[in-house]
Amino acid sequence: MFRELITHNTAEFSQCKGTIDYLVKMQHYGLPTRLLDLTTNPLIALFFACISRENEEGEVIVFKVPNKSVKYSDSDTVSVLSNIARMEDGFKYEDLNSKVKFNRQPSIQLFIA
Repeated sequence: MFRELITHNTAEFSQCKGTIDYLVKMQHYGLPTRLLDLTTNPLIALFFACISRENEEGEVIVFKVPNKSVKYSDSDTVSVLSNIARMEDGFKYEDLNSKVKFNRQPSIQLFIA
């Protein structure tokens, strides 16, 4: 589904630099992702909690996240986690003693795209 959406909407995804950029845009196209929209503005949170289902109550959840735990879109952690979405069903890797050999595995290379 990842590649299909890009193929059918090439121009829309031309500015995406990393996998997280693709996933953010794909979520807004309706593709199910594991991304969670967060905001620091409670009014925006309340709006989106209520807009999708008019006859149901919305819910706003407040997270207290320490600054040291915040990751930005260009971090290694975000890159690795977002690239899990690109893995094939039979994803496998070999746990090698050498960091260099481990990183050269084709399946691991996808994580750093």
